[in-house]
Amino acid sequence: MTYHYYTLSALSSLVMTAQESGWKVHEVPKFKKMFQAPLGLVQRDGYFPAHNDSWPGVDLLGMSGHYEWAHRLWPKEGFERELSWIYGLRSKKRGGQLWTLTVDLIGMADSGHARASTQALLHGVESVADGGAPRPGSRIFRESGIGILENEEVRVCLRFGPYGKSHEHHDKLNVDVWTRAGWKAADLGTSGYGAKITNAWYRTPAAHNIVVVDEKVQEGVDGRLLDFDESRVRADAP
Repeated sequence: MTYHYYTLSALSSLVMTAQESGWKVHEVPKFKKMFQAPLGLVQRDGYFPAHNDSWPGVDLLGMSGHYEWAHRLWPKEGFERELSWIYGLRSKKRGGQLWTLTVDLIGMADSGHARASTQALLHGVESVADGGAPRPGSRIFRESGIGILENEEVRVCLRFGPYGKSHEHHDKLNVDVWTRAGWKAADLGTSGYGAKITNAWYRTPAAHNIVVVDEKVQEGVDGRLLDFDESRVRADAP
């Protein structure tokens, strides 16, 4: 998710600039999907799984600015419900953070208010209705190779997608587990590319929830979906 929103930030700036010149680039369907697709990966606590070289601890709260603008662009696409959920989570954890500038300090300060951000000020609608959390449900991302089985209490995620080379981990058929009770078996993501432990541990099969045979590193292979419905997902990595 780290790289997805990194790219989306750049594209959003381009689209905003194009709009000022009368170009309606936001009407390209794939651009809207860049906002919609990640929402299907979010855990019930608001955090994204740290697949491959994603940073751990990335949550939807930190992406609220993207969805303030998305709701302005596409008011009938359900982004208001996502914003309501985001700000409900934020009120339980922290207020929105704003840049502060004093004589001796430039940094971030907790505003004490859930919906406090530059994006909300510039692009947000006047108020966001209370829509509650999205309903849980099983889903499949066939091209990315991610299958999710989910209900109110448990979320299990199976990764089986194509081999992605440079940022890929050797973890085909890795399983992530999240429970409402707080127990997790999560992907660790990355420690940063300058650390030796990135290749020595974080990208290896042993750092993931998969079977390891004779401590061997998994080959770079494409996974394959075999079966999926609301109660099961099966895949292999031949």
